[in-house]
Amino acid sequence: MLLALKQSTPIFALLCLATTVAVAQNAPPLTQSIEVSVNGTRLKGTAEIGPLLAGKPTADQHLIFDQAVRSIRRNESFQLVVASVSPNGARIDISGSTRLRYVSDGCLIISNQGFVSVVTTDRCVGSSRPSFVVSLLSSDLSSVVGLNEYFFLVTD
Repeated sequence: MLLALKQSTPIFALLCLATTVAVAQNAPPLTQSIEVSVNGTRLKGTAEIGPLLAGKPTADQHLIFDQAVRSIRRNESFQLVVASVSPNGARIDISGSTRLRYVSDGCLIISNQGFVSVVTTDRCVGSSRPSFVVSLLSSDLSSVVGLNEYFFLVTD
């Protein structure tokens, strides 16, 4: 049931966004923003689109979400470029940092260095909407100081 919902509409993604926000409300405040780019194009994650969804009708939320989703193809591979942005706006490239953690679902496999492979599996069928969460840990690796989630649409 969830697989069908996830493949057919962005409702699953919106549910993930709401869950992420709810969990984050009970955690210590994040001190860094996370930005991810692929081939020079910055992706829009839940940190960027979440505030745009608030108070909007469902149809508008779907439109906003769909505009933020990057299309990918099975068997595609790409490198993530990750930046940490401090509250004062200082941006630092942290790609490949040992403080980064990636958690993916669907048909994405992400290495510790941020290299993504879109694989063909039974979890990646139809118009699949895989996603990943990237988190930045504190320097002592004891807590999360930055977090963002990104969604994709498999188009082939």
